[in-house]
Amino acid sequence: MKFKNCIHRLVLTFAFTLAVPGWLWADGQVPDNLIKVPDGRYAVCVDKAAQRLTIFNGRSAVASFPCSTGMNPGDKRVEGDRRTPEGVYFFRKIIDGTSLPDLYGWRAYVLDYPNPVDRTKRKNGDGIWIHGRNIPIAEPDTKGCVSLNNEDLKRLAPYLHEFWTPIVTLDSISMIEETGLEKRAKAYQAFLDRWLHAWESRDLDAYRACYSPGYVDTSRGLNLDEYLEQKRQVLTPYRFVSITAGQPLVIGAHHYELACFVMEFAADSYQTTGVKFVYLTHLEGKPRIINERFLTLEEAPQWDGEVSRMQSQTRERLLAFLQQWIHTWEANDMGRMQGYYSASYPDRESYLACKGQRLSNYSTIDVELSDISISRSGAFWNVTARQRFIADTYQDLGIKHLRLVKTNGDFRIVQETWERLGGALNDES
Repeated sequence: MKFKNCIHRLVLTFAFTLAVPGWLWADGQVPDNLIKVPDGRYAVCVDKAAQRLTIFNGRSAVASFPCSTGMNPGDKRVEGDRRTPEGVYFFRKIIDGTSLPDLYGWRAYVLDYPNPVDRTKRKNGDGIWIHGRNIPIAEPDTKGCVSLNNEDLKRLAPYLHEFWTPIVTLDSISMIEETGLEKRAKAYQAFLDRWLHAWESRDLDAYRACYSPGYVDTSRGLNLDEYLEQKRQVLTPYRFVSITAGQPLVIGAHHYELACFVMEFAADSYQTTGVKFVYLTHLEGKPRIINERFLTLEEAPQWDGEVSRMQSQTRERLLAFLQQWIHTWEANDMGRMQGYYSASYPDRESYLACKGQRLSNYSTIDVELSDISISRSGAFWNVTARQRFIADTYQDLGIKHLRLVKTNGDFRIVQETWERLGGALNDES
């Protein structure tokens, strides 16, 4: 990692010596397709009209290179039309130049064209690459690829990661005030939150409202009605569904936007974690999903750090939940405490009423949890800890066992037991 950072610093130092188009530095103006890209995340934008490839850190340009795109203008539609496709892409593999004809120079990055949106629009063809070249750039002269001088491609290489660095190919880049783009970013985040909430809550009417009527599941050949029926059949048997998502990257093309983020889906004993790609359009001025796909971390390994960050944040939220639960217990506030237990908790009201009655015998209560151990089992979070209960006239020490679920971002207790050290398993003391 330190070696990679050194490479990045060397590349950036060199980048500022390159000729950069003046529009990249317009005061308060940023490319309107970089909707939600945090500082430290890189994106590549290809402006076909200007014949420039530009690297962005967040929304700030850090390097720009001359490039050559398809010899025919317009968006690629069919195999052999010699046009460069316009959209949001990722590279999926590298082909070393030693195994390529000289035409392709140092190396080739194979893009994921046609992506799910392209397939929905019945576009075809393949072999769209970002590659090097051994002759100077004079005019658009490729069969649809993006071609860079070999040395420029080598400077670009440290920024490119498989299914991690978005590569946006546009007819031309449009600029917008950054404040306006921030509003769009918040609107997309709110939409994604509503969609995930509907999915997790199994509210299929609200879930359907997030989709375009023209939605197509291209991987399975399903239209919207067929897709939603399959989703209903999958979700119905589960008792608990829990979805956790990381912060999204939102990138726009001229005809659609792409939101991508790490996501964990858990239901009862099932759990999977990977990267979700959600393709969006606008219907009556509101975002709607037109396609989506899910990649495993084996297919998109650079996202592993985002998964670790998401899981760490979830663990912190669980520890905060336990602390708040303890404070409510110490205050003998059974009204508030009820909110910490799932509605499915066995005989919840009677259990808490009995607990409150026992606690009313004490004027002071102090509860400490230590040696906390947390494990996962599908949708369930299992917590084991040493629990010390100290009141003015009574104290005990034992092992607390909790089972929790997380829905809509909040934890809830679904099972609670307590084992006195050296004794038998009992209901919580």
